[in-house]
Amino acid sequence: MSFNENLKYYMECKGIQTKELADKTGLSTNTISSYLKTKGSLPDAEKAVKIAEVLGITVEKLVKGVTSSLKNITTSKELKPEILSIEESLIHFSNKDLHIIESLIESLNEKY
Repeated sequence: MSFNENLKYYMECKGIQTKELADKTGLSTNTISSYLKTKGSLPDAEKAVKIAEVLGITVEKLVKGVTSSLKNITTSKELKPEILSIEESLIHFSNKDLHIIESLIESLNEKY
């Protein structure tokens, strides 16, 4: 996905409109709008950090997009914000903990 698609996606997931993102980042509405255009401009690193912080994601996710198995979900309406929050939390767990979580999810999938 391109930067503008990633930005749109995460804004939708967080329920943030252009004006609100502009207000929270200290950037102008026109600047945010230019990033959202199909062939829009790209932010410098400082602005990308501000945007990512407001959206609650890493700059890498903002630039590269969803990097997990969640990337196969095609619309943001299918991906609840709670799932994004859980995904973000998982990067802090050890491999042992991730294995336990994976086992729990597999067990729950069998149940449902």
